[in-house]
Amino acid sequence: MEFHVIELPKLPKELKENSTDILLWAKFINAEREEEFKMLASKNTYIDSAYERLQVISQDK
Repeated sequence: MEFHVIELPKLPKELKENSTDILLWAKFINAEREEEFKMLASKNTYIDSAYERLQVISQDK
């Protein structure tokens, strides 16, 4: 079993070319603007799927 503790306020502002999946997910969790979500979704297919789900559950009835 493996645990990762990530302090979201300490995340780097800019992503590097070879960012790890853990860093990408942390940035996704911490994202506030649509541009950030789209940029992260383009870098990882699983994050793209999560972003699509987030859009669906965020819709008004």
